Amino acid sequence: MTVSELGRPDENSRRAARNALRTIGLVTEEEAARMHTLPQKAWPKPLTFGLNRSLGISAGSWATMRWRSRSIPARIEAVAELDCEIAETRRTLARIEMAAWRIALPEIEEEQAVVGPSGTLDKPRWIWRGRPA
Repeated sequence: MTVSELGRPDENSRRAARNALRTIGLVTEEEAARMHTLPQKAWPKPLTFGLNRSLGISAGSWATMRWRSRSIPARIEAVAELDCEIAETRRTLARIEMAAWRIALPEIEEEQAVVGPSGTLDKPRWIWRGRPA
């Protein structure tokens, strides 16, 4: 009876150790399987986020370049039209000055001078650099 009583705790310990090892093995396998499936379930979210981000950047860049490609030629045309209008206005102003006042505004020695029409006074009241003005 003593030998059987002494063998019983030893058998119980072995059984407890086998059960513990089996439980640890099963839990480890379950956790490993769950950890293995976690990346498989998680990769679509970052991929979707990255694709959306790159599509947004690409679409924004494309739209900006498209807008710029339309606005720059329009601005060039507007500047050209304004240049034409300014030149036409200057020609009109020169015709008006010649017809109405008969005054010329030449540059003499890099300074503007006023030249009156023929028939003006020989000795006007103003003299500029020794010349009648």
